[in-house]
Amino acid sequence: MPGIPLKIIREDIKLYLIESILKKAAFLNLAVKELNLANINILAERAENIKDIKCDIILIRLLGKIKGLVPMTTKLLNPAGKIIFYKSQTARDEVAVAKKVLAKFDMNSRIIEKIIPGTKIVRRLVIIEKNK
Repeated sequence: MPGIPLKIIREDIKLYLIESILKKAAFLNLAVKELNLANINILAERAENIKDIKCDIILIRLLGKIKGLVPMTTKLLNPAGKIIFYKSQTARDEVAVAKKVLAKFDMNSRIIEKIIPGTKIVRRLVIIEKNK
């Protein structure tokens, strides 16, 4: 879920874009400047090295498996926050593999399936949040 289009639609949110590849981070900085977008912070580092921010929602696309990312991202999450993974066919399998990790962090998951308009391609949003 690209952060820049999200920010264009939702000008009211504060947004952090984490990109460890410096060339990509430089492009994001240029795009933010050219589009004159406010309240966007580009962090050119690895997510596991970030310690001083707390987020309501963390969106993850093309980064890795749920099991490995939940422990790393929960430290960046506000207590009532959510982690949303953008996945394809692997979503259900990844959630099954991550069951023990989710239990360790007292979290649950649900999957929302959406068909990309004009296609037959199904994408899945895996939403992870604290048990209530």
